[in-house]
Amino acid sequence: MGTAGPGALGPGMAALARAGQANRYLLIFFHNGKNEQTDAMWAVYQSAMTQAAARAEQVAVNITDPAEQQIVHQYGVDRAPMPLVLAVAPNGAIMGGFPTKFEETQLLAAFGTPGMEQTMKFLQERRLVFVCVRNPTTEKNEAAMYGIQELQADPDISGAVRLVYIDPADPNEARFLVQLQVDPTVKVAQTVMLAPPGSAVGKFMGGTTKTMLLSKLQASGGCGPGGCAGGKCGPPAANPQSATAQAQQPGAVKRFFSKVAGAFSQ
Repeated sequence: MGTAGPGALGPGMAALARAGQANRYLLIFFHNGKNEQTDAMWAVYQSAMTQAAARAEQVAVNITDPAEQQIVHQYGVDRAPMPLVLAVAPNGAIMGGFPTKFEETQLLAAFGTPGMEQTMKFLQERRLVFVCVRNPTTEKNEAAMYGIQELQADPDISGAVRLVYIDPADPNEARFLVQLQVDPTVKVAQTVMLAPPGSAVGKFMGGTTKTMLLSKLQASGGCGPGGCAGGKCGPPAANPQSATAQAQQPGAVKRFFSKVAGAFSQ
């Protein structure tokens, strides 16, 4: 073990940088030393990585190693149960967290579609995400964007809003649409609104308005004043099971939810 010099990346952070540059996943195996449980899960991890070799990199990180403290602190895993595997998408989104005991199938299911990766990245940045399901052949595309554009025009809200566009005819996004419970055969633009950490708080067919969107968010609770709607958070395979996905809530989001609460407290 050693300490990374000033400005130097530890092995874990270096692997993370390489994977991102190569547009590949990184599955990080965190542990705190050799023991029976770690050895058993390492075998599961290695078997999964053999199957995922075409699209993923791997790295083992001992959380007690001084050279690995940057990645340990980045993901907040110093007190997490070990071993722990985090699946990190090329854009940095955490697509799955698997502590203590896991199956090979769980690790392989953590790989997401491009739309899932983008959505999870925004949610982990504590943004309100609108998944816009549309293409040139769907109807009411402009009407579907009306309410979202109203939100984007509000200086107190715009900083908290992010958009992800999904083509319903794209077979690569079929799994994501199933998880969102969106029918890709519908010929009208559809919009799904998700609030941190991943609650689907509203689904809209065709046109939207700012009032409609805010009403739905307030009714569901979102992750504003009422908390996470029903405790149902995020796409099933993409919901991290640790605190590593919880970023500090930016001021724009705080102002956004304060404004939502104020609008309905009259």
